[in-house]
Amino acid sequence: MSEPVIRIEQVSKAYRVFRSPRRRMLDALGFPVPRSSYDEFLAIKDISLVVHAGERVGLIGRNGAGKSTLLKIIAGLIQPSRGQFSIRGKVQALMELGTGFHPEFTGRENVMSSLAYQGVTGREASRLLDEVVDFSELDDFIDKPVKTYSAGMYARLAFAASTAIRPEVLIVDEILGAGDAYFAGKSAKRMRSLTAEGTTVLFVSHDISAVQMICDRAVWIERGHIIADGNPIEIGKSYAASIRKQEEFRLRAINLKLSRGHMSELLTDSDAERVFILRLVTPAGGAPLTPVRVRSIALLHKTEVIDQVQVGGARDDDRDQRVHVLTGAGQINWSEPKGSVDSYREFKDCGGSYGHAPMSIKVPMGVGALSEFSVLLTHDGVDAADDVLLQIFDGYEYKTLSRLTQASANATGEPISETVSIGFASEGAGPIEPTVGPSAFTYGEGSAWFETVEFIGDDGAPQHVFAFGETMTVVMKWGARQPVADMAFVVCFYGMDGRCVTQVVSPHVTATDGHRSGIVRAHFSPLMIGKGDYVVSLGLFQGMTERDATGERPLEVQDRTHRIRIVAPPTIAMERGQVVHPVSWETGGTRDG
Repeated sequence: MSEPVIRIEQVSKAYRVFRSPRRRMLDALGFPVPRSSYDEFLAIKDISLVVHAGERVGLIGRNGAGKSTLLKIIAGLIQPSRGQFSIRGKVQALMELGTGFHPEFTGRENVMSSLAYQGVTGREASRLLDEVVDFSELDDFIDKPVKTYSAGMYARLAFAASTAIRPEVLIVDEILGAGDAYFAGKSAKRMRSLTAEGTTVLFVSHDISAVQMICDRAVWIERGHIIADGNPIEIGKSYAASIRKQEEFRLRAINLKLSRGHMSELLTDSDAERVFILRLVTPAGGAPLTPVRVRSIALLHKTEVIDQVQVGGARDDDRDQRVHVLTGAGQINWSEPKGSVDSYREFKDCGGSYGHAPMSIKVPMGVGALSEFSVLLTHDGVDAADDVLLQIFDGYEYKTLSRLTQASANATGEPISETVSIGFASEGAGPIEPTVGPSAFTYGEGSAWFETVEFIGDDGAPQHVFAFGETMTVVMKWGARQPVADMAFVVCFYGMDGRCVTQVVSPHVTATDGHRSGIVRAHFSPLMIGKGDYVVSLGLFQGMTERDATGERPLEVQDRTHRIRIVAPPTIAMERGQVVHPVSWETGGTRDG
């Protein structure tokens, strides 16, 4: 194989982030500044990459991954902090929209200046100018100032001018995203033509389908590192799966009132440990009227204490510890640590947006069954006017384990220690009935209710991001306080503009004395809702059918309390609309004569 056009070996780029403008100015003027006056941010770290002539390489990754920094090094715009790199041949870089052309000059003047800079003048420059105008299709605007161009028009002219003379290396960083689909296809065809003549193309885009259309190789960069390098189809699938996973956690955080930082703890699951999030919360989803003092949390295996934390003590929120509380100003209802000798924190209204007081526990695997593990919580008791639940997050939703003991039930006045299993062994005991009125987004007369709601994908796992054409199953676990005849389950999807996209109603289900809980599943197979974000309402009505405009007897309605995202399959780039209707096609032939 020939000598590589681009060779990058262990390249890193660090930027100095100064703590004061004065230090930044001194550094810019070349004066030495102390190391303590700035932090270092590594945009890329130890990247190695080899690219040969004629390759079309697509760089993919989220914003801030380091793609543009790497391209700027290749283009010679910045120098790496360490590492070696070599580039053979002339580099033509289309980096950021708005650079390269003078806004006051006309399109014609900018193109002629660009060609002159590359050493082309006279008749050859005039010929190439005609080709640029023809390719960009800007005949009516070529003599107008570039500052009057739209982003798409600028992208057309910049790409056409940069490829008028075949470069050895062409860098295209996002700029084509400003153009339309027609011009993107036209540009892709030109890039393939250039690479057939030996040009190497480095192409950056967030559009995976564009990378797959243009490139024969893809490099996935994340947090300054190369994650994968290979076939665009396979790399695109892995990248899309990663994005869906991150979106999944973001949407779960919205639905389940967990911060992204707390949700990230669940990613530390391994073969050695399983992470559980527990929380204290009232049935209304907030804090009690009277603060509850929590003194310690311990993880037990059978009767043996595996680990414990003194709540309010040193490092009680250290995430490296097996047992710790989760804190966050403005989000969580844990108070600051209190007590000088016997430390504690209070579960009270601290203005936390999520309402609850969560904690994290890492359970060691291989020691025993989950049903053998329990949590020992020590607290000072709950006021008689309050009701506080201890719930566990099973990776998708919270499940109630117990209610904390009230202080009035404690004759000794000493702190109360109560043990609760985390193995879900008590699930078959029946539903725990709600004891307070509905929240602002949940209403109904309360004789039956939703215990849990899950959105299940093709693999049987809960998720909130689905691809069109997959199977989505809405699993609704219900409970009833008394016999209820003719219960109907309703699932309604709303667009973000508030319009109803689709609504379905189930056959009737009856709750009896011997059957006061159950599961109803709604299978959307295949899912025919188009790409977009949606909010979902769940309704449990008595007697409702499709003949009714509205439910006259709502038992429980969760009004727009769930959120999901529908994405396009990797193989479909065309816009399909909000609803993709099933259709059958029939074609008729013509007969000669």
